[in-house]
Amino acid sequence: MSGRRSRPELRLRRYLRNFVVEVRRFRIGSNQGVGHARSRVDRRRAGIRRRLPPAKTNHCDPSTGLVASIMALSLSFGEVSAAATHPAVSPYQEFSNPILQVHAPDSDGWSGITQTPDRIAFGKSGSTAGESFVAAVVLFRIPEFPNSEAFTEYIREGVIKDLPSDRFEATDSNIQYSSERGYPCVRYHAIAIDRKARTSVFVTKKLRLEDFALYCQHPTKPGLGFSVSFSHRGGDADEKIDAEAAAFMDSVQVTSPAKAP
Repeated sequence: MSGRRSRPELRLRRYLRNFVVEVRRFRIGSNQGVGHARSRVDRRRAGIRRRLPPAKTNHCDPSTGLVASIMALSLSFGEVSAAATHPAVSPYQEFSNPILQVHAPDSDGWSGITQTPDRIAFGKSGSTAGESFVAAVVLFRIPEFPNSEAFTEYIREGVIKDLPSDRFEATDSNIQYSSERGYPCVRYHAIAIDRKARTSVFVTKKLRLEDFALYCQHPTKPGLGFSVSFSHRGGDADEKIDAEAAAFMDSVQVTSPAKAP
């Protein structure tokens, strides 16, 4: 009958309504702290922030799947065409919020992969088949730690658990405590071979995977941690990845009280 909506249409309307509510809750990428768009271009860019695809929301921690969630972003992005399925973002486009100052990587070719209340991620395709880069920021809950050694071991256990040996062959791994920010952080760098990398619907092959990450305890919010990661899957070793990863990680900073609303 005309005037009655079909079940698929009702489900779609419910999904869109829930997504709008979720994006409003997630202030990374909102206009808050960024200022109002002052031109047509700015308004268009602001619209990009609202259109980043949602992902399943869960408060992760390293011992129960934080690294796996970051890896999943990298692996899934490598299996699809970024230009066809993800909205483009501008170099160093701002996605800051009252918790963290966040920007897209400061180079061309990046797209928004996902945006939820606890994570935001950007991806870029490489020059060879199956090659991709992913930069991500993730919030997660953490327990209290008596010292830096306990926090470092917590991260170490998480990254070991989330790189199963039946799929990944680790060739290099380094986990080290860092106090350079003035609050507890752990730096992580690993190179592995993904034995089951899917490059298309029917094709899997071995691909090189390199991941840089910084795991930190938020200095003013007990029980809250965040990670900043930059990964490269497929292709040969990238000579610029160290500098690009460092630049992205350095760009993510705790929001100062003066900038918080």
